[in-house]
Amino acid sequence: MSYKQFVKDLNEFYKDKNNKWTHYEIGQKIIRDAWIKNGKYDELIDFILENWDSGNCDDFIEPLEKKLIDESHLKKYKRLYTKIICFRLIKLLDTLKGFKSFDLNEIQRIDVSDFNMFSVDSYNDTKRVLAFQRKFLLSGIHKYQIGLSKLKADRELAELNNLETAANKLDASKIVKKNWC
Repeated sequence: MSYKQFVKDLNEFYKDKNNKWTHYEIGQKIIRDAWIKNGKYDELIDFILENWDSGNCDDFIEPLEKKLIDESHLKKYKRLYTKIICFRLIKLLDTLKGFKSFDLNEIQRIDVSDFNMFSVDSYNDTKRVLAFQRKFLLSGIHKYQIGLSKLKADRELAELNNLETAANKLDASKIVKKNWC
């Protein structure tokens, strides 16, 4: 329902002839900001999780993250980030399945700065894909850790730190998926 409502609000925005040349991503941010202003946090979280099912919503969620932290909405913040971590974790574990062994030091040294998760060409080198998925998960964990620290959520932070250690080492046997997905 939230996805449909967001799209409906976005379509209404574009019905105004003054907005017809507004880039789609800017239009989405305008609707996002209106929803935040109106306290539609749960609806916005639902929209984000439905629309960005690869967990690649970092830029879009920044204002919502800040609001949830500033207003101490731990449950909402956890719901948002647990699913983002889940999306990224599934991708990493799926990639790891293709490896019988690998050199962690080699994976850590691979430059993924220009990896395009939406380009088929980026997936030609499986080691590079693994390096990207690892880095992508770890960056999400890091952002989540910052928020949990600000929210003083020590129990959740300890659980997340365990996942970080396992993901950092690419130790699939110690990655506890059930806590996240």
